Amino acid sequence: MTDPTDALTTDITLTDATVKFIQRMPVTKVVDEITVGDIGQAASCTTPSRTRLYIREHVGEDDLGGDYYSSQQIVYSTGYVSLTNTPAPVTYAIPPTTFRKGRGYSFVLSANYSSTDCKAGRQTTWAHNEPKINAGPALCTGAPTDKRMWHVGGLDDANAFCVTRPPGSRTFAPDMPTGWLVSRAPGVNWDIMSGSYPSTDPIPASSCGTSSGGSPLALGAGPVFWRFRPDSSGTISEYICRWSQFADHETTVEDGWYYAQPWLVAKGGAARDMYLRLDTIDYDALLEKHSPTLKFDADENFYPQDAGAMTDFHDPPSSGYEVDSAYTNILRDGAEQILAAAGSPGPGAGIFPPPLDLASLGATYGFGSGEIPSSPDDWIDARGSTPLQYQTDAVDMYTIGYDDVTYGRVVYDPSDDQLWLQYWFFYYFNSYEVSGLGVHEGDWEMVQIGLGSTQTPQHMTFAVHGYAYGLDWSEVEKVGPTMDSPVVYVAARSHASYPESGESPIDVEDWFDPTDDHYGDDFAQRPVLQEINSETAWTGWKGRWGASRDGSFQSPINPSEQGDRWDQPSAFHTSAREW
Repeated sequence: MTDPTDALTTDITLTDATVKFIQRMPVTKVVDEITVGDIGQAASCTTPSRTRLYIREHVGEDDLGGDYYSSQQIVYSTGYVSLTNTPAPVTYAIPPTTFRKGRGYSFVLSANYSSTDCKAGRQTTWAHNEPKINAGPALCTGAPTDKRMWHVGGLDDANAFCVTRPPGSRTFAPDMPTGWLVSRAPGVNWDIMSGSYPSTDPIPASSCGTSSGGSPLALGAGPVFWRFRPDSSGTISEYICRWSQFADHETTVEDGWYYAQPWLVAKGGAARDMYLRLDTIDYDALLEKHSPTLKFDADENFYPQDAGAMTDFHDPPSSGYEVDSAYTNILRDGAEQILAAAGSPGPGAGIFPPPLDLASLGATYGFGSGEIPSSPDDWIDARGSTPLQYQTDAVDMYTIGYDDVTYGRVVYDPSDDQLWLQYWFFYYFNSYEVSGLGVHEGDWEMVQIGLGSTQTPQHMTFAVHGYAYGLDWSEVEKVGPTMDSPVVYVAARSHASYPESGESPIDVEDWFDPTDDHYGDDFAQRPVLQEINSETAWTGWKGRWGASRDGSFQSPINPSEQGDRWDQPSAFHTSAREW
């Protein structure tokens, strides 16, 4: 798209220049900069050209605000930016703004209203989706080209609405994989079609219209719904048409394209691409800024560490490697069959299973054919049978680099448009016991921080056993040079997270008045932050971190399988108890 041989620079009117991202956002992101380009002031300008950017959100079918095109709201308007004489990318800063999954957005360039500013500009665009796109054998003039919505590649890109095109000039390349196009019906404008059809019956294919010559506008065109909008008689008033070569409605595709309007002064010719980039806020910096400081009790004997300590531990005998739980940690399925083993030489070395490490865990396993799905019945069988053995193994792994780690992730909760910073801690073993109950291999604990609209903390959730405590940010103890690191008091041996020093009762059935000691009287530690996200394979694993699978005190399931703690952080906080 930036190949200079494809560049086309044309005059534009800055009061009517729009860059549109029509396909719905595939993910939610918080954006603080938007770059469009290339734009500059026209050579004819004798006074400066300055522009601002209006960002409009188009509501979709899940929103009661109206249809995709006509119902818009301005999310933000930027300050004015001066243009250079030579077209170049222009960056507009905005406060951190949530661009929501499932919404479409328009970016409108507007000239300064000052009478002394020049309203003309120059815009550079590139051939659409090069090198995949053939510009097409025919160029049309005078036909609107601004209603094409989405596609990925492979389209023979002659004007989609050229009613005077030569026979055969409108074709689809065989490798056209996905996308959307708006069609029209005779006498209807170029927006979403309107008509009255019973909501219980399919809209007839003929409703997608014909060309002036009486032939269908599309190969296999058919109506689909963008928004259901029944009126008092129970009819649907708005719909769009889709070519059969394009992806189904609501399909998320790998990538999309942005288009600039107008592409040419006359709004004719093949579609042209314009540069548009949405820069997210610095999630890494936010996670780092607010990563917790942990204060441990003097009675603690396990500390948060790299989760690979459990997947990678092996201590083979001097006689050579053995697949034996006395020497190595083993991944097993629900029938206790061996799937992989830490330190294994691998199947190529004989009868050994695939090697086990953190990278091999995932929704499907990263060993063998890579097509074996993980299961909630899968579990890691750690070497050892006594707290002392587990402690020795954990320390051994700690000393070779599997040491202090906090796993941080940013998660957006659409229920209330809130961004959360989550911090997860892995412990090799939970040695807390009451009358022989409570111990288990592996332990995952967490805290989370809810951010406000300006990305500053508002409140915090401390996970404690099967429940949590919620506090306002002003109530949380904080340390660090800028007082941004919340303090977490880790309960001795159970590793539950508390906001203050002291002793607290544990709300667990069938126990006799158990309590957690979380005095923080030993030492404080701010573990090294490792960011995790949807691309971190092991977060998609379905299994259990340890061999404790019976009774009330089981080894923990993977964090991503822990319900609201992972998927609905706002609900998890709402359900938290007052401290």
